Amino acid sequence: MLEALWKIVKIIKGTREELLRIKERITAIRETMKYSPIDEKAIESAIRMYRLGHKDMIDNLLYSIAVSNKLRLLTVDEDLMKFIEKRNLIKDSIVMPEEL
Repeated sequence: MLEALWKIVKIIKGTREELLRIKERITAIRETMKYSPIDEKAIESAIRMYRLGHKDMIDNLLYSIAVSNKLRLLTVDEDLMKFIEKRNLIKDSIVMPEEL
C-alpha cells in the first residue's frame, strides 16, 4: 500500500472524485488481500539485493516476500525490473500492469 501511495500522489490532482476512487480501491484491496509473512529467507534475500546495489529496501522486501511465498509482485518499477534482470534474479515473481 505504501509503495502504491507514493506512485498515486505523483499522478493525481487530489480532486474529491480521485480521492473517493482511491479510498474505494484501497477498501477492495484490504477486504481481499491475504497476509504474506516475512520469513528469514525473504529478509536474507532483501539484504543480499541491497548489497548487490538495489538501495530501495521496500522494493527488496516486497520482491523477496513474493519469491519466498511463491507469489507475484505487481509493479510499475522499471528500475527494479532492470536490476532483477541484470542480477539474474527470479523474474517469474514480477508482473507488470501491461501483462495483466
